[in-house]
Amino acid sequence: MSRPRVNPRPLTEGALFAGLAVVLALIGFFVPVIGIFVSFLWPVPIALMVVRHGVRTAILTVVVAGIVLSMVIGILEGAVMSLTLGVVGLAIGYAILRGWNAISTILAASLAVMVGLAVTLAVSVAFLKLDALTLLAPDMSEAAKQVSDLYQKFGIPKETTAQVMKMVLPPRDLLLATLPAGILMAVLINALINFEVSRRIMPRFGYKVPGLPAFRDWRFPRYFALVFIVAQVIGALKGAPPVEVWGRAFNIGHSSELLAKAMFNISMPLSIWMMLQGLSIGYFFLSRFKLSRVWTNLLVMFVMFNPGLWQIALIFGLMDNVFDYRRLVTARQS
Repeated sequence: MSRPRVNPRPLTEGALFAGLAVVLALIGFFVPVIGIFVSFLWPVPIALMVVRHGVRTAILTVVVAGIVLSMVIGILEGAVMSLTLGVVGLAIGYAILRGWNAISTILAASLAVMVGLAVTLAVSVAFLKLDALTLLAPDMSEAAKQVSDLYQKFGIPKETTAQVMKMVLPPRDLLLATLPAGILMAVLINALINFEVSRRIMPRFGYKVPGLPAFRDWRFPRYFALVFIVAQVIGALKGAPPVEVWGRAFNIGHSSELLAKAMFNISMPLSIWMMLQGLSIGYFFLSRFKLSRVWTNLLVMFVMFNPGLWQIALIFGLMDNVFDYRRLVTARQS
């Protein structure tokens, strides 16, 4: 009886992609600045293995890469790095293999990033005896002082330096209060970058991955505005005095610090998403006014990097979330 032929291609490509993953991981581990950008490339070989040869072969590739990394940089570091980055590649590859849209793929990658973060924190606390809160919300006061001193050496006024430092390096109390929202936004941004990197590399190997809608068409679910307004109102009612109506006093406030922090953590990411929708509706109308794409992009970037205009963009985003101006304009012209 002849033995069934074994296709060597998955093993060969698995070995090649495992080697590539190891090289990228080593660059990310030993090169401080470039390594941050290279780390977003690490999940791509794993995602390609999922698409080309299935989840099992991709998992084997992650295991092989983890073994090699453990031999070079240490067992603990190699295992954590291969697991945290490998699970992102597996999630993105599986989503692409199943034909999921961009939003679903990013959500799957976000869940994978969250798993990797949990593993990293668990290992840091259990084996390295580090404090989880210190890792998630480090004290940046010393770094702020050094940057402030450097600014003053260049002749920048102390008041201006203090305002810049307050925006760039918020106090640790604020970081701790907004930790859930901060983690959520960091996870989503990390997943979005990993998705975009994978999406742009996949076509070189013959795989077309659908991207997000054009920025001018970005619109979040309509209930986002309602949830944002409710969260803002509940947060603002902390410590509010009773309101007298027709001679009767009604206590509309509350004294729960936990409730106020929860509402703040809900409204903070929603405010960023509503601001993005405000920029999107602005981009939509600027495009309809036949303004060149260069000037449109410059104006949107100007608003994004000008904190004084964020509130205006947020208001436009809230109004568009409620009224859907794009639908109204399209319906009027049809």
